[in-house]
Amino acid sequence: MKDQEKSRKEKILVLLAYPEIQENLINFAKASANSYKESSIIGFNFINLPEQTPLTRRDKLNSPKVEIPDKKIVEIQKAILKIARDKITSDNFDFDSKAMAGRKFEKTVINYVKKQNIDQIYMGWDGERSQNKLIFGSKVDKILKYVPCKVNIIKPGKPKIGKVAAFIKKEKDSNTLETLKRANQFQTESQESKLNIIHINGKNNSKNKTRERLKEKIEEANISREDYKLRIYNRENIVESIINESKNFDTVCLGSTQLSRFKKPTFGSIPKKIALNSNENVVIIKKRKRLKTLKDKLSF
Repeated sequence: MKDQEKSRKEKILVLLAYPEIQENLINFAKASANSYKESSIIGFNFINLPEQTPLTRRDKLNSPKVEIPDKKIVEIQKAILKIARDKITSDNFDFDSKAMAGRKFEKTVINYVKKQNIDQIYMGWDGERSQNKLIFGSKVDKILKYVPCKVNIIKPGKPKIGKVAAFIKKEKDSNTLETLKRANQFQTESQESKLNIIHINGKNNSKNKTRERLKEKIEEANISREDYKLRIYNRENIVESIINESKNFDTVCLGSTQLSRFKKPTFGSIPKKIALNSNENVVIIKKRKRLKTLKDKLSF
């Protein structure tokens, strides 16, 4: 169903880096784009410049005075953008590509999102992080914290969207509504079955009360009753239960772990644990965020 609230184009940025996962990212971005009256997808590619390269020359990559660390990388990235363009063009999508050079990937992305008023980002995650205190890694954590748009982090597992499940922690969680909307977009595109909405309750919590509250949130997400199945389980180990349930689906959607103002996760790192231990497509979703403080607005 097209999103009737949007009168302008939904601008979707797909961060392209690896040929082996870019088709997966594009498929999910297309599923989301299809739900709007008008939408555009931008394939974004980053070229890392060495420290000695003046940033004033970063847009003049063809200049013989600018040394690119590995010109083969540039050629690979050009090929990545071409493949993405061919994929979108063949499906009659409005597609543009953008290659930018800089010293810090996350800084370049954040600044571009702010300047271009991007509505949502799709980016891949391979499960690696450099420090234990980080949730997804230094680059991804900063993008999650500082971009004012919706973010979709995808850890690819299956080659297709297929059967989709949305795992909801709490109906009052700030990312629940966005997770339901995105999961519904994916399932509408896939059309393999109804959307499965699953909540893992605490061991002694009331299923009936939880069901009624979740139905209100599902209705708010504009998901028709005939288009979903709602299941609630009382389990002691939430992470283990979600991982086991995930095996029945091709794509699993989860709300993102939130970062507090002190850069610590406010309710643990459940999505990360599930992504690391699942063989399915795992999509971790963060709602649009308004940058409230001057420090946030001026960061990067």
